[in-house]
Amino acid sequence: MNYQVLNGNCYDILKNLLNNPNELGKYRLIVTSPPYYGHRHYGMDPSEIGQEQTDDIFIEKLADIFAICRELLTEDGSF
Repeated sequence: MNYQVLNGNCYDILKNLLNNPNELGKYRLIVTSPPYYGHRHYGMDPSEIGQEQTDDIFIEKLADIFAICRELLTEDGSF
């Protein structure tokens, strides 16, 4: 069994994985803990998830991230 913890901007990391054909359908489990919309502020990064101007934009960002995760999961993988 192998595991890997990837630290950084999740969207950037996931896009890099998605662009590598060897990563598609490779992961059995992806664990995430998205921030609550508008409840936490972790730094000065303007792209920080949870600090969007509207809840629609927040949900759209999460949906984009989750769609990438789906491409990276095995057929029987869990998210």
